[in-house]
Amino acid sequence: MIIGLTGGIGSGKSLALSYFQRLKIDSISADSTVKKVIDEDECAKNELIKLVGKEIIDPNEAVDRKILREKIFNDDILKTKVENIIHPIVQKKIMSFVGSSSSAYVVIEVPLIYETNSTKNYDRILVIDCSEHLQFERAMSRDKSTKVEINNIIKSQCARSERLSIASDVIRNTGTEDELKKKIYELHSFYISIVNGR
Repeated sequence: MIIGLTGGIGSGKSLALSYFQRLKIDSISADSTVKKVIDEDECAKNELIKLVGKEIIDPNEAVDRKILREKIFNDDILKTKVENIIHPIVQKKIMSFVGSSSSAYVVIEVPLIYETNSTKNYDRILVIDCSEHLQFERAMSRDKSTKVEINNIIKSQCARSERLSIASDVIRNTGTEDELKKKIYELHSFYISIVNGR
């Protein structure tokens, strides 16, 4: 069983993923895989330089992800071309991860399931949900981003109602980290019961 874990910026997706990992459930983050591909895949790096230009390379000869993000943020055509380089490699790595999994089910953290119309890739979709106010609060304290930057990210993601419309399971992450952990552990028991056919 493949669980797609999603939610808006600052919703607590990564923390939720870490709790599944503590439960010895094979879990992978699409965002972390993207970063890994950009940092480590020489072919992808060379394609990105050809497409975007050498100014995305930092003094250590690595891709500066911040500059890359800035370049594509307001350029949808360039963004699509960059995604066409990175996403097939990421997809391959994730499918390989799923194929080699030995846990009862697999969790894949993907921020943009609704936006990429990829619900069919998952058996269940878990949405970690919270208010926009909490999203701002968490993202600002975590990323040291400005309100404007976070607002731009929220606007680039689907509406909360759209995300909730594709959910098989919803966790409202409005309390403490321990409360989120308890909800994940309860959901884990539910997933195990599905896998075991009970």
